[in-house]
Amino acid sequence: MKARRTLHIAASLIPVVVVVAVAVAVHYALKEFRYSDLQSAIRAIPRQAILESVLLTAFGYFLMTCYDTLAFRYVRKDLPYSKIAFTSFIGYTLSNNIGYSFLSGGSIRYRFYSGWGLTPAEIFGVITFCTVTGWLGFMTLAGSSSLLEPTVVLEAASLPPAVAHVAGILLILFPIIYLGAAILGRETVSVGKWSIRLPNRRLAVTQWGLGVVDFSVACAALYVLLPAHAGLSFAGFLGLFMISLVAGIASQMPGGLGVFEGAMTLLLASRIPPAQALSALVVFRLIYYVFPLCAGLAVLTAYEIRRRRRYVSRLYSFADLHLYPLVPHLFVVSVFVCGIILLVSGATPATEGRMRFLRDFLPLPVIEMSHFLASMAGLGMLLLAQALQHRVKAAYWLTCGLLGAGVVFSLLKGFDYEEAIILLLMLVALIPSHRHFRRKARLFSQVTDPRWLAAVAAATAGSIWLGIFVHRHVEYTGDVWWRFSFNADAPRFLRASVGLVIGMVALVAARLLRSTPIKPAPPTAEDREAVRELVKQAQNVQANLALLPDKNYLFNDNKTGFIMYGMHDRAWVSMGDPVAPDAEKADLVWRFREACDASGAWPVFYEVRPAFLPLYIDAGLMLYKLGEEARVPLESFSLEGSSHKSDRNLLHKLGREAYEFTVLSPDEVAPLLPELCEISDQWLAQKNVREKGFSLGRFDPQYLLNFPHAIVRKEAKVIAFANLWQGGGRDEVSPDLMRYLPGGHGGVIDFLFLNIMLWAKQEGYQWFNLGMAPLAGLEHHAGAALWNRLGVLMYRHGEMFYNFQGLRKFKEKFDPVWEPRYLASPRLVLLPTVLVDTAALISGGIAGIVSK
Repeated sequence: MKARRTLHIAASLIPVVVVVAVAVAVHYALKEFRYSDLQSAIRAIPRQAILESVLLTAFGYFLMTCYDTLAFRYVRKDLPYSKIAFTSFIGYTLSNNIGYSFLSGGSIRYRFYSGWGLTPAEIFGVITFCTVTGWLGFMTLAGSSSLLEPTVVLEAASLPPAVAHVAGILLILFPIIYLGAAILGRETVSVGKWSIRLPNRRLAVTQWGLGVVDFSVACAALYVLLPAHAGLSFAGFLGLFMISLVAGIASQMPGGLGVFEGAMTLLLASRIPPAQALSALVVFRLIYYVFPLCAGLAVLTAYEIRRRRRYVSRLYSFADLHLYPLVPHLFVVSVFVCGIILLVSGATPATEGRMRFLRDFLPLPVIEMSHFLASMAGLGMLLLAQALQHRVKAAYWLTCGLLGAGVVFSLLKGFDYEEAIILLLMLVALIPSHRHFRRKARLFSQVTDPRWLAAVAAATAGSIWLGIFVHRHVEYTGDVWWRFSFNADAPRFLRASVGLVIGMVALVAARLLRSTPIKPAPPTAEDREAVRELVKQAQNVQANLALLPDKNYLFNDNKTGFIMYGMHDRAWVSMGDPVAPDAEKADLVWRFREACDASGAWPVFYEVRPAFLPLYIDAGLMLYKLGEEARVPLESFSLEGSSHKSDRNLLHKLGREAYEFTVLSPDEVAPLLPELCEISDQWLAQKNVREKGFSLGRFDPQYLLNFPHAIVRKEAKVIAFANLWQGGGRDEVSPDLMRYLPGGHGGVIDFLFLNIMLWAKQEGYQWFNLGMAPLAGLEHHAGAALWNRLGVLMYRHGEMFYNFQGLRKFKEKFDPVWEPRYLASPRLVLLPTVLVDTAALISGGIAGIVSK
């Protein structure tokens, strides 16, 4: 456990190490650089080069739409190219700027593709195919450049020749294996714990070629902006481009912002002046990242308005319904960028003409204070962006306040109307979106992700370095800290930097003080009573599992809802969806995720319903289909007709043999508990099984006394029983623990089931829940995900372990409606461990998994 935690901390420090290393190296490489040189260099870039870069960028985003087009062939689904291109373009503009493509671009794809008929498994297949396509192109070009033009990489990175050759061979090895396996007709290729289903040979070659061309075009969009191409061949420049991309990805900064530019400037330092390199990189960032993002948001907005042009008055409610998963991601990026803008503005000198204008209207203390507070507002935005992603209401209002204050401070500190306009536009976009931020969580109780903290620290350190770099010609004497004048830009920057450092130190200290893993306290009697009352109101009968003694509870603030969960090793497994009103479920999902993060645990949600899948996607979890739940609509249920002739005969036959069915209240069950316990013990002994739990009821007297029981007697002797879960509002009813005496009539369970359904229909219940059929309904075709294919294989050939097909067949005869159930868990590589931990909770330990 300690080794895992050490490894997790080490992995979290990688982005910090990368950012610091690049920043230090760039600092020494740009000793003679002046801020004014950058402005001159940007103006010197030829318009033709900018036009060529724009055209190459447009072609590059067209190629990215081809990623998804090929992926649809891979999963064997048809969708018009216009819809694919629309979704792909928006997804890539977002993921290129945010990073974390599975969360940002993946949520875009889920939102649109699910609405156009794709299943979660097919959407996951599309995302995986696109990811593999990108890596094929990246590895091929990076490896080829290292082998064909090793001198460029060796000179820039100061590496020995053997390193470049070995790296090139290792990089190009995966594409060769992938293509070779596809050409030879292999169905899958495995790399470590990962197993990828291969496309056919024609599709694989096209996929590889597309990835290569796409990265080549992206590289060319920057290459044409360099002066005389820096005396580099395109193949040589590719190697430097790929190294910088890796640094940007490793830093985990949104879009590699700052780190990619710093690494590229450092690698090109021996060939072109830093000002010219930085100018090309700034223009490239605008052309390839920022402008497409703005275009993507504009296209998305236009699409939604066009679809609802007849319902303009309902625009906000429509956006709430359809754009809900996207809003946090968009505002996270925008607020983070606004924070960086304020930090950079505070680090760079004010325009002299504007300061002369302000001198006639404002006293010096107002300008000094506005400069300091603008930088602190920028730091506040960086810190609040993560809480916005978690939809915390307090963070929303504080962000609105900081944006408004930022507008005022930007104008007062140097009449920076450009940044004031950007902040104002962001504020205008954020104000009508308050309904997306409903969580009433305490702002300072939020758990800060170490990676997010590293990104904030990197952005803050980068702005401080920029200020030192821009003002490096200032003589830093002892009195510079106390120098106050309209032209004293460097002292203002230094005082603001001290405030930023103090703020970051305070945040890190608070994070370290809360770093001890949290171990949940056992539920109190008051907690269990509150749960009992909430369970009575829940429509979903699965909520009754909360009454088992093996559950812990996580409540919301006013105790109107909760999550029931169990813990095994590092997995915290929630049993089903949160038991709460629909509007409060999202808050509980995030609370559970944050509690797991604070304890170094993995959040898992077991047997969740399709209606709430977006909640788990928003929380950064991946979905896997577990099977299907059978529910019989009682309003249309009847034993009439030829299909139920055998059921009618069974009821009549057992009725003649003196079998009697009754439903007893919990008070009437209490005297029968010893007799029911004897039946249960004999049933377990005859089946040679042990009691389960967590997702299944067990014979526990305190648990069973919460429910009415369906009883089958013969000659006044109980021979079978089942406790009944009842949904609030008589929505549904379900048998839970079913036991019968061995050696009796073979149809006693059918007799019990049929009578419960007839009784439930007479009592006014809408549904009869038969429970889940594990691994049922999983898709099995060439485009199915690996999890689905393994599940189908187990379903068809795993009867020696579990009666998969027999259980499905038994439930099918009652003509149920089947609805899928899913597992939501962290990244794919953890899935085997998560499944083992969940099975251990159900089976009462690891020993229960391998034995009955």
